[in-house]
Amino acid sequence: MIRDVDRRLIYALLCACVPLLILLLIGVFSPAPPELVPTPHPDFDPMLSSGSGAPGGPLVILAGFVTGILVILMIGICLLIGVRETAKSLRRWVVAGTVVYMMVFGALMLSYLEFLQGGPLVIFGGLPAPSAWMLYGVWLFPWVFIIAFVVTFDDVYFPPESEARFRELLNAKEQR
Repeated sequence: MIRDVDRRLIYALLCACVPLLILLLIGVFSPAPPELVPTPHPDFDPMLSSGSGAPGGPLVILAGFVTGILVILMIGICLLIGVRETAKSLRRWVVAGTVVYMMVFGALMLSYLEFLQGGPLVIFGGLPAPSAWMLYGVWLFPWVFIIAFVVTFDDVYFPPESEARFRELLNAKEQR
């Protein structure tokens, strides 16, 4: 039986989704720290305010880091799902791009931790380092994947033989 998707990719996607679901359930069912719970603002009744503006502690930052890595991993896996077996170079590029994207996200998190610990304020591109990593790295990096997907779509994701097979299936359905 011919499979459209490699089972290993489906299992990898499942292995990324399960810890993400666990993190979500922990976040939903664990109580928020008292300093982060919103309370009525002392001067403006309709407005709520919360705590010291603290990021929520090391566990919250770790959960955010793990969540970000898992989401990036899921993006990479989803990009690999439609790639033909013969497109080995694109597969390598997607895997390498996913690893680089994870490293950029890791750099964002490290610069954010340094910023929280009161390290020296580093300005890059007119922004503090964590904001610069977010805007110029984490936010822009998916465009690499988008451009690669668009450029290779007709050859790798939906080649003429796949389109012909799709048309056959449509015609077979219409004839029933």
